[in-house]
Amino acid sequence: MSDDKKYFPKGLYFNEPHERAPDFVKGSVSIKVADFRDYLGKVKGDWLNIDLKVSKDGKAYAEVNTFKPDKSKGESGKEAYSQPNDENPLPF
Repeated sequence: MSDDKKYFPKGLYFNEPHERAPDFVKGSVSIKVADFRDYLGKVKGDWLNIDLKVSKDGKAYAEVNTFKPDKSKGESGKEAYSQPNDENPLPF
């Protein structure tokens, strides 16, 4: 399980789409390379998972996903995300 503390990736910024952007544009990511490089140098492990969220005030932001499966409870980590159902393939 993850702790309740929130972590934000330094140097990475998620922005809502520009008001004139087409519907298929959901947002943009800006990276301040020097800051993000320094941040990545402190990350332990091979992966950094980042969730793109919207605050209660409507502001877009990026937050580090700290979910860790509890192996003692048989969690594999797959429970956190929906998995494709191979028994019912899509009709196309």
